[in-house]
Order: sequence, then C-alpha cells, then structure tokens
Amino acid sequence: MKYGISRMKFRREGGARLYIPAELVRDPRFPFEDGDLVKIEIGKDSILVEKPEWWEMIDWNEMPEAYERLPEEIKRKIREKGLAPK
Repeated sequence: MKYGISRMKFRREGGARLYIPAELVRDPRFPFEDGDLVKIEIGKDSILVEKPEWWEMIDWNEMPEAYERLPEEIKRKIREKGLAPK
C-alpha cells in the first residue's frame, strides 16, 4: 500500500480542495484519469473516493418508471445506497 499526506483547503466560495501528491497520481495503480467523474463517500473518520456506478449518477425520483424496469439486482443496489425513488 502506498500513501501520502496532504492538507485540506476550504474555499470561501464553498467546497474544498484536496491535493493528491504526485507520487500517488503517478503510481500505475492510481485508478483515475484526468477528467474522470468520482464519487466521494463520507465514513466515520474517512472519505472514500472511487468511480461511480452508472446507476448512482441518476436521480431515480425523476425516473420511477425506468427504475421499475431495471433488473432486481440493480434495484437492490440502488435501494441499499438510499437512491430508490420515494
């Protein structure tokens, strides 16, 4: 496992930036490319940054009919993430 130390920088306008050290970004195991979408999940004392699944990028409240047509396995994953239509 490789890790780096960085500093969180909050912005006056809102949001925050986190610098990822170059030695991590250059590692062949680094899973992202320039311009990739990332999903950020908050844990107890951590954050998880990973590539989102396609179904995580859709507001299912706006597409309840499409949700109903999905395979049960995908609907289960959507429900587990709390993204199912209300």
